[in-house]
Amino acid sequence: MPRLSAQTLYALRNYINIDRLITQLQIPTQPLNAMMRFQCPLCAHFHTATHPNTNLARCFDCRKNLNTIELVMAVHHTPFLKAVAWLQQYEKSLTDSSGTTQSQRVLPKRRATPNPNPLATHSTDGKAKPAQQPASKIATSNLITIKQILNKR
Repeated sequence: MPRLSAQTLYALRNYINIDRLITQLQIPTQPLNAMMRFQCPLCAHFHTATHPNTNLARCFDCRKNLNTIELVMAVHHTPFLKAVAWLQQYEKSLTDSSGTTQSQRVLPKRRATPNPNPLATHSTDGKAKPAQQPASKIATSNLITIKQILNKR
């Protein structure tokens, strides 16, 4: 398998909906107080939750957060690269014949490695300096789709 880019891994972890993935993996679920609880693949308890803002699954008994890759690894008992390959196939299955993702989710453009301050770059002496790109250009080029992210690798 070719080397995986940081951008590809970021997209797989953050842009595949964790709740949909739990359903696709056929992990048992139970409704509790208007929340969906899933069975933890590590300890088999239902003291769990998902967080839509972070796209993480949490088991409060194990005290573990699981991203999409870790969830596939735990359910399928598979190593990292096989889990990534499975998620890439799953992402392709979400794409219809017109080439657009079924979720129609528009995503913010991300750097290959997230920069804590996107408006700054670093000079050779390590000090932050203002970005040279004008704000108008940043505003017009900040949206892309999952398919575009994954096709750039």
